[in-house]
Amino acid sequence: MAINMQSIDDLMGGERVPGNDLLGAGPGGSVGQVIDQLRDDAARLIANWVLRVANMPAFRAWPDLSLVELQESVPALLNATLLAMRSPDPSRDPEPVSRAIEAAERHGQARADDAFPIGVLIAEFQALRAELRTAILRITEGAPEMVDVARELEGRLIQTFDAATIAAAEGWAERTLAATH
Repeated sequence: MAINMQSIDDLMGGERVPGNDLLGAGPGGSVGQVIDQLRDDAARLIANWVLRVANMPAFRAWPDLSLVELQESVPALLNATLLAMRSPDPSRDPEPVSRAIEAAERHGQARADDAFPIGVLIAEFQALRAELRTAILRITEGAPEMVDVARELEGRLIQTFDAATIAAAEGWAERTLAATH
């Protein structure tokens, strides 16, 4: 399996949100540190996600699908998702969540263009969410002061991925309906 590390690094890019501006002091600062660690581990997260997804029967049904094609929009989606999770109150700062929703919608449209079933699209999002959850638990494990951080990030992960999965499904449906009319 060849993961294109350069493209992952390019897509994850330098867009970092300063922790003190959005998160405040105390445990919030730890939330930012965990998000930064997740961003630093992006190549690993994507490689693990590729392994999860590539072993799904639906993806094995596409023998001509390369790993590069499989993962091509995932770095941008992961980056947008992590930036959205960094915001403690999306109602006060909706821009990061909007970008995550847009990235998810584009991913859904791309999967519709490739004739992927919607169930496969949703399974991709479930796998990425599971990979992020596992990484959050790995980073915060064994540190009592990180229990609240892990709990806070779990809530943000759920909120962000619920919105992203809906946006991806809507993008897929919109593209699929447009192709049939």
